[in-house]
Amino acid sequence: MESDFGLVFECRAINPRIGRYSMTLRRAEPPHQVRLVEAKPKSNTIQLNIQPPLELGGLPLLEYIVKYEPVGIPNSINTLTFPYVPNEPQTLQIESLQPSTLYRMQIVAKSRAGEGLPSVPYQLRTLDRQVPVFKILSADNFCMSDMSCLIKWVIEADGSSPISRAEISYTKVNF
Repeated sequence: MESDFGLVFECRAINPRIGRYSMTLRRAEPPHQVRLVEAKPKSNTIQLNIQPPLELGGLPLLEYIVKYEPVGIPNSINTLTFPYVPNEPQTLQIESLQPSTLYRMQIVAKSRAGEGLPSVPYQLRTLDRQVPVFKILSADNFCMSDMSCLIKWVIEADGSSPISRAEISYTKVNF
């Protein structure tokens, strides 16, 4: 007889040739702490690379919960949930953050047994606004006449605010 979950369980297995066996049932527990492997801040995003808890508490994980707030601004806690993806590295992307701002973040794993222990609080700062890097694709450029040319370029994303305007200055070079 075992008392658990507020109920009494009795499990018996009897085999006349082998003997008697018993089984103890235990209550599932919330998962332990999530482990942060790496944090990659950008201007308005922070990417968190995490590993699941070493001890899951007896049930599979359902999701991760990230609670974060700018340091020094009371009552500004935000919460995001991310589905758990089994057997794959987990990356959590926190977006729409302010540049050059220090954030306090905690990560929690959740299963059907409840929310686990929160991670230690991490303090991470977003980067300053960055100037986008333009790369001209020289192979795709050609001039249709002395007065017009087609120039193609790419912009390497840095996680900052969207580009709202681009200015190109050019001059004709005679060889």
